[in-house]
Amino acid sequence: SVTRQPVTGTATVNLVCDNGWTAPGENVYAVGNQAALGNWAPEKAIKLQPSVYYEYIYNPPPGHNGPGPNTPKWSAVVQGIPANSSIEWKCVKQSVSGQWQWQTGDNNVVAAPASGFAGTSVGSF
Repeated sequence: SVTRQPVTGTATVNLVCDNGWTAPGENVYAVGNQAALGNWAPEKAIKLQPSVYYEYIYNPPPGHNGPGPNTPKWSAVVQGIPANSSIEWKCVKQSVSGQWQWQTGDNNVVAAPASGFAGTSVGSF
């Protein structure tokens, strides 16, 4: 016999941290109110990837006026967000010594749909 179980839908969201200036060895993360975002525990946060590095912005290749951003942007697509939920999150930066610097101000908020892509949510340092 086969027993059918309801499947809970999940959503995906693209999180972006703007103005994420870092020194060598530092990283930027997204932490928030969902298990996929570490439930506000920065050591369980999602590590983001940089779009450009400091050197690119301040010392671009010769003759390059770039189409690139003026500040470092860090991002990741996060999967497994519960359907129809409110996602609250912040950017956090971990220093080489292990200290955490949190984005100031209000939490970033985005609504997850019943399934599929919730869009892009941008936070900033």
